[in-house]
Amino acid sequence: MTTDDTITAHIIASLWAEGDRAGALARAAQGRGLDADTSRIRLGISASLDPEFYRATGLDPDKLIADAYAAMSRRYGLPL
Repeated sequence: MTTDDTITAHIIASLWAEGDRAGALARAAQGRGLDADTSRIRLGISASLDPEFYRATGLDPDKLIADAYAAMSRRYGLPL
């Protein structure tokens, strides 16, 4: 993990601890990677920004956001 990654992880953990899960999600969505957790995080921020679009496509934005939070919990060791 690079220094930038460590700083980002600390910022995400701080936002999460303060109760700002939306802010932590937005910060995590800026991260690099092509793994499944990164995809879930990016889908979650997208669903939080435009929930009507996801409802129109038959997806539940609340579930997508919850899945993103679970991915963040795994990646950054955050309590759910």
